[in-house]
Amino acid sequence: MKTFGRKQIIIIASAAAAVIISVIAVLILTRPESYRVLKSFEMTGTSSVERKNIGHLDVYVGMNFEN
Repeated sequence: MKTFGRKQIIIIASAAAAVIISVIAVLILTRPESYRVLKSFEMTGTSSVERKNIGHLDVYVGMNFEN
């Protein structure tokens, strides 16, 4: 059985780390948008939100925004 030297172990570990990082990056960048819930607690003045499917909304205190 062949024994690995210190440099070979470092090269193998670096290659494995590069593959793992690449797989994680692909998984993070291609996942669907995560679910969020936002709530307005306090507001001074007026505020509005524009949503793709709904259009323009006027925000009020205690309003929940969900996607």
